[in-house]
Amino acid sequence: MKTYFYFVLMGLLLLFKVSYSQNDCWSLEKFPLLDMQLLLDSVKGQKEMDNYDAAIDKYYESMLNCKMPKIDTLTLDGDSISNKSLMGKVVVINFWFIGCHPCEEEIPYLDSIRQHFKGKDVEFIAITYNDKKDVKRFIKEKKFNYKMIVEGRKYCYNFMLRGYPETYILTKKIGLKGCIME
Repeated sequence: MKTYFYFVLMGLLLLFKVSYSQNDCWSLEKFPLLDMQLLLDSVKGQKEMDNYDAAIDKYYESMLNCKMPKIDTLTLDGDSISNKSLMGKVVVINFWFIGCHPCEEEIPYLDSIRQHFKGKDVEFIAITYNDKKDVKRFIKEKKFNYKMIVEGRKYCYNFMLRGYPETYILTKKIGLKGCIME
């Protein structure tokens, strides 16, 4: 599984070309909601879950050619990072948090991918909701060499994060989950 993840991510990073879109369609208003009353009924509840899964897939498909949600912040090291500074690069954004076992397990694999693309127009960003002090302590023990954005709850919300860990590949063209750089 881990080796498969590594090769899929590497392949995706190598495929993308250049193009931009003006569409802005990341919106909670369009995000599908579950009917909690239907979930209480075993038959209707299963149908509601099936419909919900299909609606989620349709929602993410509708985001093809959408521009990336706005990022404008400082990294853990104090470097400025924004959509403008990321323009023209492939961007890998990993959402994680301290204490998330799968998040912590994938860190060495993510770092090896980052190392492979060192010197290329690929930017690696990790976003966590943990605070600066906890993240600094964590990365002393477990190296994570991405540009780190801490206290990034608003970015989890803006990117419609469904769970942890989650990695988005935002390309010069179309990225995984349908997002493009703008």
